[in-house]
Amino acid sequence: MKKIIKRYTRCSIIILIDWLQQQIHNIPKRTAQQLLQKTQQKQKAEETKYPVTITTYNADGTEIQQTFEKAPEHVITKQPICHKRS
Repeated sequence: MKKIIKRYTRCSIIILIDWLQQQIHNIPKRTAQQLLQKTQQKQKAEETKYPVTITTYNADGTEIQQTFEKAPEHVITKQPICHKRS
């Protein structure tokens, strides 16, 4: 009886994982576009006023302030971004 329960539990988990993967990959493009539009609307509402001073801390805990007089013209990132072209 325990073997049967273990077998059904494994099958249930495999089916659940498969279903979740399908749900993740079936997110409609429209939903992504709506999310992008909402994000852009929030960004417009929260537009940054310059000059901006940002306070950070180095490894020693020393406070470092950096002032930006205008918006950056270029942005560099180490995080890979994947774009799906249609």
